[in-house]
Amino acid sequence: MQRPQLLALKFSVLLAAFAAAQSYADTKWELIASTSLGKTYIDRKTLGINGPLRKVFQLEEVDGPAHMGIRSVIAHAEYDCANRKMRFLDFISYGGSMGAGEQISRRQSPSPFGPWGGVLPPSSEPGVTLDSICAVKK
Repeated sequence: MQRPQLLALKFSVLLAAFAAAQSYADTKWELIASTSLGKTYIDRKTLGINGPLRKVFQLEEVDGPAHMGIRSVIAHAEYDCANRKMRFLDFISYGGSMGAGEQISRRQSPSPFGPWGGVLPPSSEPGVTLDSICAVKK
């Protein structure tokens, strides 16, 4: 790749990262679930409901020591309320609280129709989050 093309590519990647950070900075997070492991917040204006399915942007806040330097995660998640399953469509993990600080990792699902996780027991941390999100009305 030639130098001008490489610089343009780097600039577009930086611009996209800056835009993503700015879009989350203005988000009004609403606490939806709290367990001994942490707290889950949602951006209610992103909640999509299609029968038993829910799609939403959520923020997971870790209580206690950071795992691999991760203190919080902002994710686009999909929940299947009828079958008690969920999957992350994409997520970004951060070293700071509430989606702040250094970006630790990022994962984008190759397909929004990727595999669902296993059934979430009601007493588990993800199960509590699922129940809370499935109870939310627009």
